[in-house]
Amino acid sequence: MQYINSKGMEYLRTWIIATTRSDEFGPYHSPDARNLDAWATEAEESLAAGNGAHVEMNEIATKSGRTETFIVPADGIRSDE
Repeated sequence: MQYINSKGMEYLRTWIIATTRSDEFGPYHSPDARNLDAWATEAEESLAAGNGAHVEMNEIATKSGRTETFIVPADGIRSDE
């Protein structure tokens, strides 16, 4: 099984801060520790499905007004196999 490591969590946190239009879009788009776990879980589920460690943020919550996708770099993933 592959998991997001601490470096991957920092990548996710930085991406959330850079991408989110404002924190009015609810706690899921907040980069605090409990919500980072939710984002990491989404990335890990994507890995398990064979799609790479990616997450998406809906267009309503993004600064760009488009759905944004982020792929956690390889050094942000650990393997416990």
